[in-house]
Amino acid sequence: MIKPKQQLPQEVVTKTTFVRLIFFWLSTFIFTGLVNFGLLWYLKYFPQNEGYSRIEEKWQLMLNLSEPVDVLILGDSSCHQGVDPSIIEADLNVKALNLCTIADALVVNSAWMLDKYIEKHGAPKAVVLVYVYDVWHRDLNWNVMSQIPLSWGFWHNLDPEIEISFDAQWNLFLDRYVPLYSKDQSIKHIFANPHDWFQKESRDEIEEYGSASEANPKYVEENTEAHFEFVEENKFKLSESNRLALEKIISLANDEDFDVYLVNSPLYEGLYKNDNFRDYLQDLQITLDSYERENDRVYYLFREPRKFADNQMENADHVIESAAEIFSHELAEDINKIRETREREKRN
Repeated sequence: MIKPKQQLPQEVVTKTTFVRLIFFWLSTFIFTGLVNFGLLWYLKYFPQNEGYSRIEEKWQLMLNLSEPVDVLILGDSSCHQGVDPSIIEADLNVKALNLCTIADALVVNSAWMLDKYIEKHGAPKAVVLVYVYDVWHRDLNWNVMSQIPLSWGFWHNLDPEIEISFDAQWNLFLDRYVPLYSKDQSIKHIFANPHDWFQKESRDEIEEYGSASEANPKYVEENTEAHFEFVEENKFKLSESNRLALEKIISLANDEDFDVYLVNSPLYEGLYKNDNFRDYLQDLQITLDSYERENDRVYYLFREPRKFADNQMENADHVIESAAEIFSHELAEDINKIRETREREKRN
């Protein structure tokens, strides 16, 4: 028996009108805007990128500071994890504040923090700058700089002033205000882990100093290989952004009468078996030596970085808590020796 042919269903297309088109685009725009603002709120209180959130948190810590401190500790994540301000306070009998953020914030972020701090509280007695050797070559990353919680155009209002192109400003705008576009990895993580949506710590609990309790020797070795690749492919250079920022900090030290301590971060001892690493580090040392030699207010500490074993490290340039305690005491001891030497010189 032959089945009768069945007629395929036909799509009925509603006639498009100008009003319908406007309604469609307007509703899409409103919906997208609501989602975007919802993500802005969520990521503010439940951040997914620890490095980015640290920049904003440390800035807020400084901006909300009610009383001045004696020692400002500035630098990257190796400093955030490696310099315990309570030890600096106890050993030097000072009030200290750790405002260290991440490597890609550069020395520029430290210079801007210091500039803003002095504007509010006046100059500290000393500034400690702690950086990993491979930070000094890096240049501006505006995705990172967009995390600074200051009003639009802050890069023109702080010293050193930075000129950025229209394209860079547009990218900065997207990164700061349009997380649907700029925070795609965070959004993927959110939807992949719905059970973690509201499990992050409150942003009110700012972590001035973040220690790691457990070593990770296996990852230390893996990370060391990445460092070896870096020094094999690159020669040391001081980026223009970092140069301007460092010279601004030194200029402020001379004008405002405070000391600047340049500090190499603690490192895994296994890095030193590589000739390229030692050559790269030597070029950095020569550069920072010149700033100490040419400026009476600048002191270069741990010129030969403090080395630790793999069972004292989280990765090749981040120590765990027990090593951070050692490093912090030794840093305070070196600063104290300089202070005592200067006091003796004054008496004589």
